[in-house]
Amino acid sequence: MKITLLITIIILLVACGDKNREGAVQYVKEAEAVLIRNGICKNSQDCSNQRIIFWAGAKPWKKEVHITIYKLFNEDIAFQIEEALILKRKSIKHGVNLHIYKSGHSKPQNLLYESTIN
Repeated sequence: MKITLLITIIILLVACGDKNREGAVQYVKEAEAVLIRNGICKNSQDCSNQRIIFWAGAKPWKKEVHITIYKLFNEDIAFQIEEALILKRKSIKHGVNLHIYKSGHSKPQNLLYESTIN
C-alpha cells in the first residue's frame, strides 16, 4: 500500500512539471530581445540579474503561460513586447498572459500593461 502511494505521488509530481516550459522560454527570449534592443538590459543575463522577467506555466489542462515583466515604464516598449509575442504565438502551441509592471518584483504592483494572447 505504501509503495503504491509513493509511486502515485511520484507520478503526480512528474505530471505537474512545467509542460509549458519550452513555450515560456521562447516567449521570454522574444521579450528579452525587445528589452535589449531598447537598452533596458544589456543582455539576457543582465535582464535576469535585474529581476525583470519572470514566467510560470499554467495549470496542466490549460495551454498558456504567464510572463511578467517588472521595472518597465515605457508603454511603447510594452506594445513592442506584445507585438513580438503575437508573432511568436504563431509557432508556439501555448498562449500567453502578459503582465507588465512599473514596480519591481516583490514590490507593490503598479500595472503598466496587460494582454492575453490566445
